[in-house]
Formats: sequence, C-alpha cells, structure tokens
Amino acid sequence: MFLLDIQMDGLNGMEVAKKIRKIDKKEVEIIFTTSLIEYIQEGYEVRAYRYLLKPIKLENLKKHIISCVEEVNRNKSSYIVVNEKNDAYKLKISDITYIEIQKREMTIHTINKDYIINSSMSKMENELSRYNFYRCHKSFMVNIEFIKNIKQYVAILENKEEVPISRYKFKDTKARFLSHLGSVL
Repeated sequence: MFLLDIQMDGLNGMEVAKKIRKIDKKEVEIIFTTSLIEYIQEGYEVRAYRYLLKPIKLENLKKHIISCVEEVNRNKSSYIVVNEKNDAYKLKISDITYIEIQKREMTIHTINKDYIINSSMSKMENELSRYNFYRCHKSFMVNIEFIKNIKQYVAILENKEEVPISRYKFKDTKARFLSHLGSVL
C-alpha cells in the first residue's frame, strides 16, 4: 500500500501513482492525501483506493488504512478452481474481468487468458456473490472493479471490451458502478 500526497517536494504524487500502475495494475493499493480536489478524476484513472482531503483526522486515516489492509488480504487469498477439458486451473478472482455463457459453455475472461468450462451462471454467481461481481445480463456477469464507464446498455471495461447490460438490469448496474466508484474515491 502506498500513501501519497498529490503535492510532494520535487515530484507529483499522481505521476508516482501512474508509474506504480505501469508496474502493478491491480495488487498494490494507493491512498491519496491532498488538499486539491481537482485531481479526483485522475485518482480514479490510477485506481486509487481512497482520496482523502486535508486536513485529515488521525482516526479517519487509521480507519481507511485498516479497511485497505483488510481488502488487500481478502483479495490476496481469493481463488476459484475451474476445470477446462482435462486441466484444472486455480484462478485469482481479482483477475476475472467478466464471465459469459452461451448454452452450457461458459467463458471466464481474465486479464491474461480466457477459460472455457461447463458450468451454470447461477452456480458461478453464487460462488462470486461476496466479491464485486454483478450479473448485468442473463448471459453476463461483470467484475465491477474493471468497469471504466457505462453507456446505454453497455459496460466498457478498462481493456476496452464491452459487456452488454440488459434493459432490466441497467439502472441497478449503473447504481452499483457509481457506488463502487464513490467508495474508491
């Protein structure tokens, strides 16, 4: 975890965060402390865990650091095991971007690779319900962490892939995304 100020002597905390993200896309958490609110949008772009405005009370800072450490620990040890043909794979849940199903063939899309397995969406939904996944369509479940923006009936992911959102689930998907965005910033 990094605790960065936007304004530091000799360098800019946002630039440091961008360099951190080039090396580590997801594992390391970044908390910004600053008196400048104009960097909030950029804080989202580097996936900041929190953006704390000065002056910060020690109790408040402590609460956010403890929350961050707990989340890192939760994500670090979260895996699912899937069977693809004759091979079994241990997948890190935080690497899954979205899941889609066509008939009984499920594709689990991760940061690095796609896995094709035989499973049901309801089984996968139950398994991932305590994580930040949401079934946005009868055939798609998305990891809210990877959504960059939402437009009419489509979630645009950080890797530019598009995940359909049903009309029925659009309002709730958007609300969950905005809620997550608010908790990150």
